[in-house]
Amino acid sequence: MVLETVNVGVWALDTGGGDILTNRRLRADRTMAQRMPGVNPFVVGPAQATQTLSAGPAELALSGDSFTNKLIRVGTGDQQQRFSATAKPFHDNEGRQKGSVLAFTDVTALVSALEARDKFVATVSHELRTPLTSILGYLELLRDEPDAEYLGVIERNAQRLLTLINDLLLVASEDLEIRRRPANLSQLVEKATRSAEHEASAKGIILNDHIQGDLEAEVDPEQFTRAITQLLSNAIKFSPEGSEVLIALRGQNGGFICSISDQGIGMTEEEQEQAFTKFFRSDHAMKTAVPGAGLGLSISKAIIEAHGGQIRLKSKPGSGTTVTVSVSS
Repeated sequence: MVLETVNVGVWALDTGGGDILTNRRLRADRTMAQRMPGVNPFVVGPAQATQTLSAGPAELALSGDSFTNKLIRVGTGDQQQRFSATAKPFHDNEGRQKGSVLAFTDVTALVSALEARDKFVATVSHELRTPLTSILGYLELLRDEPDAEYLGVIERNAQRLLTLINDLLLVASEDLEIRRRPANLSQLVEKATRSAEHEASAKGIILNDHIQGDLEAEVDPEQFTRAITQLLSNAIKFSPEGSEVLIALRGQNGGFICSISDQGIGMTEEEQEQAFTKFFRSDHAMKTAVPGAGLGLSISKAIIEAHGGQIRLKSKPGSGTTVTVSVSS
């Protein structure tokens, strides 16, 4: 039967709410909804003569309504499924309604993508606007009172804007080019640590390092330093004032392990599962306006994996986060 092969739930019901026809997809969705909290939209609830805000899609259809692309939500939280529902009544030869046919299309992935897009646009718009506002403001001051200090602020914000744009270009690229050569890892990690000192000192955060001296490996020095810098910046952003960030580097079995630990807010299990997703921003980051476009971990992961390594994250709410990078020989 054709209806059994389509990936759209089809449900025909009579005026009393009884099933006339259901296909495989509808029956699977109905079973899934039974296990979820809240109302099951794939069954008929109490009869409702009029359309109300609480009326489900079946009740609306049986009341004579026709609708297209009505968004239906099943369950709550991360497990929530979304369906686009369409309904049309059918009638006998005398024009009396005999029932309705409903079609349900799973649009969970599409809705999530649209929500991610909107979140990304809002985040990036803010991140681009902030440095540009500062640049334009100080340029206005320079018209009347040139000062080298203003030029420094302009340069920092211009560099911040350039970094963000480069990050966006990198995550948009399908291929990450890695040019390996023998390099002193100890010096690269020390360089990344020094570059993070200004950001750390602004929050009174202590950078404490345990770096094995003169550790050599074949890496792309620029990209590897970029990954460690991103991880350090993340640790500082989500750490409270006066706390400590620990950077450690040591050799292991011909390869190396680098870890960055903070004493920050930590992450829930759900946040950890999404942490390396492009443009992911935790609810806490959004609410407290922590700067960033949600690209740091994603970029670091891409760089480390391009080196044949792995990156892991261990965290607990209120107990800080440790990110560990390991690359074998």
